[in-house]
Amino acid sequence: MDALLEANSFTRQGTIIYDEHNHSLWYRRSDAIVIIDHFTFQESHEIFDYRHYTIEQNKLMRQGLALYRFLASEKEADIAPWL
Repeated sequence: MDALLEANSFTRQGTIIYDEHNHSLWYRRSDAIVIIDHFTFQESHEIFDYRHYTIEQNKLMRQGLALYRFLASEKEADIAPWL
């Protein structure tokens, strides 16, 4: 996934950690932000605090750029047209 984003001029900016099992990586270029979610939902684990999830996304959206969010498990071929 990093190679696809770098090929489209995105640079990794940071990691958003929700809990010990779930995190997102976010990337930026001059006109857009991409968030890649690495989620592991299992029945034995509680789901992380959704407020944290939305707060972090809203902070990025405040920058006024297009924002796209994908799951890390998605195929690059499905993500590429959005970039």
